[in-house]
Amino acid sequence: MAEDSRNRVRGLRRQARKDLDEIEKEGGVSADAVARASDKLDGITRAHEGLIDEALASKEDELLEV
Repeated sequence: MAEDSRNRVRGLRRQARKDLDEIEKEGGVSADAVARASDKLDGITRAHEGLIDEALASKEDELLEV
């Protein structure tokens, strides 16, 4: 279940990057703005993957308690 969640987060990141590339190609924003948005997107992705890992560790601890 955790791996599915990570895959979904990564899929959303991929789609967001495609959207950013399209916006840049259309001339809607500068390359610097796209780079900043990509960096922020990576940070958000890492943060959510961390939350998923924490939830997994918590659940594993809960299941191992007897």
